[in-house]
Amino acid sequence: MNTINYLKQINAFHLKIDLEPISVNARSLWFTLMDINNRLGWKEKFTVAMSTLIAKAGLAETPLRRARNELADNGFIHVHPEPGIKLQRTTWSACMKMWRAI
Repeated sequence: MNTINYLKQINAFHLKIDLEPISVNARSLWFTLMDINNRLGWKEKFTVAMSTLIAKAGLAETPLRRARNELADNGFIHVHPEPGIKLQRTTWSACMKMWRAI
C-alpha cells in the first residue's frame, strides 16, 4: 500500500491551481478522485464507474467528461477509457511528486 499525505496533496494541488487555474468542475472531480483513492488505500491505478463519479462529484455526465479531460490535460490524472463500457481506469498523479511544491 502506498502512503500519501492527504494534506500535503491538497496544499500542492492549491499551489498548482493558483499558478494554472482549472474549472470548478475539475476541482470537484479532483477532490472526488482524492476521496475515492484515499478509501482504496492510495492505488496508483484504479477504476471508477461513471455513475459513481456522477453521484459523488455532483456533475452530469457531459460536464464530468469535460472535467476529467481537463484534469488529464493538466497532468493531474491519466485516463485509460475502456471501450464500450462506462468505466475508466485512472492513473493517479500525485501533486507533491509532480510539482515538488511542498
